[in-house]
Amino acid sequence: WQRYRQKSRRKQKVLADKRIGFTNETIRGIRDVKNLNIRHIIGKKFLSNVDNTLKLNIDNTVYGGILQRMRWVSWAVAEFLMVLTGILLLNQGQISIGVALLYIMYANRVFNLVQNYQQIEEAVRSASVSAERVSEILDDAVYPKEVFGTKTIKRPRGKIEFKDVCFSYDEHNKVLKNLSLEIKPHQSIAFVGKSGQGKSTLLSLIPRLYDVQEGKILIDGVDITELSENGLRDLVTVVPQTPYIFNTTIRENLQFVKTDLTDSEMIKVCKKAQIHDFIMSKSDGYDSMLGENGLILSGGQRQRLAIARALLKKSKIILFDEATSALDNENQAKIQQVIEDITKDHTVIVVAHRLSTVVNCDEICMIQDGKILAKGKHRALMKSCKPYQKLYQIEQKASKIETQKAENPT
Repeated sequence: WQRYRQKSRRKQKVLADKRIGFTNETIRGIRDVKNLNIRHIIGKKFLSNVDNTLKLNIDNTVYGGILQRMRWVSWAVAEFLMVLTGILLLNQGQISIGVALLYIMYANRVFNLVQNYQQIEEAVRSASVSAERVSEILDDAVYPKEVFGTKTIKRPRGKIEFKDVCFSYDEHNKVLKNLSLEIKPHQSIAFVGKSGQGKSTLLSLIPRLYDVQEGKILIDGVDITELSENGLRDLVTVVPQTPYIFNTTIRENLQFVKTDLTDSEMIKVCKKAQIHDFIMSKSDGYDSMLGENGLILSGGQRQRLAIARALLKKSKIILFDEATSALDNENQAKIQQVIEDITKDHTVIVVAHRLSTVVNCDEICMIQDGKILAKGKHRALMKSCKPYQKLYQIEQKASKIETQKAENPT
């Protein structure tokens, strides 16, 4: 019985974690839930989770009640037998009345002690399940602890080297296969190719969001596994496709990166990120509230604010992960101009689906099947790399169709 109840408690905790996680995800994605009109589907799934939890709770309570009643019956029977034994011994003259009363009194104390012990044991068993869930995290059983080195680079230049890098998210399918590449300081380099070829994975490996299985990555000649956490993360900043904007003012969003931020520094980076004019158009300027995840900002404005934060960090290496894929042509041009401007002081790596955003990069790497198929400038790749040429032609064709639709909406 106890083993069954312990298994049942573990299932309860797992279901509770899933239910809470699902609820949090639903709240965070409430706009998409409304836009997709899937409220009834989400509701059914939530009720299903609640029903499963409730059923398990009822089963656990029923079995617990049965076990408790069995204990009470056992205690009552044992207590009756003890009293009966005392009466029989008293009738036979083997003990006196005082001894019989003392015998029964101590027997009750023993039963009370056993009962209290079982209640404590029940509480400990229940608490142990919660402790197991916590210890899985603390002992790195579920989420392995990040281990960093102790080195820092005092005067970073921004040189990056990939040496025979292999990586896979599982044991079977390799995403990157013996990839080697050297990126020079203050160079702008782009990774292009079809989806699922390992472009974004390459970016995730540089700040050690994942660790390589084989090979190594060097920054200024130092293996990134030897760098301290601050030494690495201060060197590298990632600007994702959908950067998270905190529900506070523009000024405070920037102050998260630099607590002693001055107005002149703030204005300088925002001008460089081409968002200053928009900020000043707001009634409260830099003290304007942004709402949940930058609700009042467009996609391009969120991108430019994220770039301003990256510039405030003064990271020598800035990574753009699909930074312009969801933007219109005007915002795309602005982000492209920002990337070109910051290359003077930073090493810039761009992952892009839109080849038009990276044609001016110092070098473009065509990634296919986890390897670098070809690399060079745009014109050279158009002549020598057929897959790149095909991607560019498809993009140009799609762009012409969009332009025609815009000019002739009927």
